[in-house]
Amino acid sequence: LPKNQFRIGYTYLTFTPGVYDNNAALVFQAFNRHFSPEIFIDESIDPNTDSIIYHKSNQYWYGISDERLQKLLSFK
Repeated sequence: LPKNQFRIGYTYLTFTPGVYDNNAALVFQAFNRHFSPEIFIDESIDPNTDSIIYHKSNQYWYGISDERLQKLLSFK
């Protein structure tokens, strides 16, 4: 997976194949935001603290994420 994401330009963070760490989560989140918007839950603001609430579900790799990645790779 990291090699394929590198091929389509997700090169700003490195992550180790088979290891789900913070870098992997952030790359998955960026990919889902861009290419799978129908499953992406927008961040919101906590009215009590004005801090951003992130949704962990945005940081996982889903079947639809992989389908979109494979489609992008087919254009190269």
